[in-house]
Amino acid sequence: MPTDESDWTHDNADGEWREMLATLGTTRLYPPQTIFIHEGDSSDLLYLILEGSGRIYSSNAEGRVIVYGEFASGDLLGEPALDGGVRSASVMTIEKTTCSVIRVTDFKAKIVDHPMFAMHVIFNLIRLVRSTSESVKSLALDDVYGRVVRLLMKNAPPEESGWIIRPKLTHQAIADHVGSSREMVGRILKDLQTGGYLTVDKSAIVIHRKPPAGW
Repeated sequence: MPTDESDWTHDNADGEWREMLATLGTTRLYPPQTIFIHEGDSSDLLYLILEGSGRIYSSNAEGRVIVYGEFASGDLLGEPALDGGVRSASVMTIEKTTCSVIRVTDFKAKIVDHPMFAMHVIFNLIRLVRSTSESVKSLALDDVYGRVVRLLMKNAPPEESGWIIRPKLTHQAIADHVGSSREMVGRILKDLQTGGYLTVDKSAIVIHRKPPAGW
C-alpha cells in the first residue's frame, strides 16, 4: 500500500483509479483555445483530463493575464466545487483535450467506497498549491529578468546541445507566465541571444549556458 506522496502520485498516474474515476463522468472533447472553467463561476463539476493539455490562469478587466501552471493527461481539475466554492482560476486548452466531466455528488459517493480518490485530491491540491506558491514568490521577490530566466530553465530539459524548450514558448506566453509585457520579454530574450546564452529558432529555444542570476 502506498505510504508517501510519490507512491500515490505514481499509482494515480497509471493505476486503476483513473479508469474507475473516468467511468463516473461524461466524456467531452474541447478544441484548442477553449475555456472550459471560468474564474468566479459556481459549478458542481470536476474534470479528469484524459488527453490533452492547457493552462490554469487568472485575468483582469484590462486583459492582463497571469498563468499559474499547466495541466496534462491524468490531472483532476475543479476541486473548489467540492465545497461549493466558486472557481479560483480559469482553465483553457492549448491543444485538443478530452475530459471526463464528473458531478461532485457522484465523486463524493465514490469516495465512501474508495478513499484513495480523496488521497488523490489531497496530493493534487498540494501540487497545485506548491506551483502557485512558487509563482507568487517569484512575482514578489524576482525582477522581470529573474522571472524570465527561472521560467526558461524550469521548462528546458537538458540535452546534449544544451537545455531545449520544445515547442518554443512565444513572447506572449512567457509574458503571461511572468506577469510582464511581451515587449519587455522580447528585450530580455534579445539581450540573452546577444550575450550568447541562447538561440531561438522556429521550433525551439536552445539555452547554451545558464544565464546569470542578474542582468
